[in-house]
Amino acid sequence: MYFIRKLRPPEMSIEIIIGLGLGPVLLLLFVLSGVKVMFGFIAIVELIVMIIQLNLFFRSKNIAFLWMAFAFFIITVFAIDLAFFGLDKNKAEFPILAVGVIFAAVIIIYILANKKVKWRTREILELSAMPVSDVENGFTERPSPSGTIEATNLEIEAFTDFIRRNLIAIPYVDKTNVVYSFTSNYWKKIGLKSGYEDESWVSIDRNGSVNVFISKSDYLKFNDNFSFDQLCNSMGNLFIEFFEMFKRGEGVLIISRLNNLRLNPFIE
Repeated sequence: MYFIRKLRPPEMSIEIIIGLGLGPVLLLLFVLSGVKVMFGFIAIVELIVMIIQLNLFFRSKNIAFLWMAFAFFIITVFAIDLAFFGLDKNKAEFPILAVGVIFAAVIIIYILANKKVKWRTREILELSAMPVSDVENGFTERPSPSGTIEATNLEIEAFTDFIRRNLIAIPYVDKTNVVYSFTSNYWKKIGLKSGYEDESWVSIDRNGSVNVFISKSDYLKFNDNFSFDQLCNSMGNLFIEFFEMFKRGEGVLIISRLNNLRLNPFIE
């Protein structure tokens, strides 16, 4: 799908920063302490990543995170073996572990390339900005009402599970409404931080009223100072449309619409 980008290029994520930083650390460990210590460090890192993937699975119920955890488990076992016994290619288990690591790498690349564990914040922002052209009345720190939906509690609960499972937003549920936070914060994604006050969000209350807020940090990601009211209204309409599609049993079309933007799955 061709469209004019209205978001600035993404900033370097914390995952990429950590990944780039690991290279020099591993090289230093190899030079100073040898291959066993280096692979011991790799085993610790991969174990932490595996735990994070399991945590994300339990929080989102997205099965792809379970596959990611399995893949990192295989890599962890391989690294532990090398940390204790070194690079002895004559060991009987070495070919099995090596094939396992290749299999794990294929799983990880497939899941990442197909956006199975991709958070959809940038797609939501791009879709919300598509119909907006006015560049007046800049950012204001207030929620904006954006229509209503007709829904039962069960329909809202099912829609909330869909939004959570497909990483479109992080839901916060209370007695009066559901807030869907479009987070870009890594610590919130992995569950070490909570709250939506500093994030863009859409809420649906028990009467079906839809409210929208776009955070200043997200607003500054746009190339122009688009009309804040129009952006909020467009985001609200988009979410209402998503709900109506889901209620008709067309949830797969929501994912297709996000995928059709063809944003880079590794950096966006």
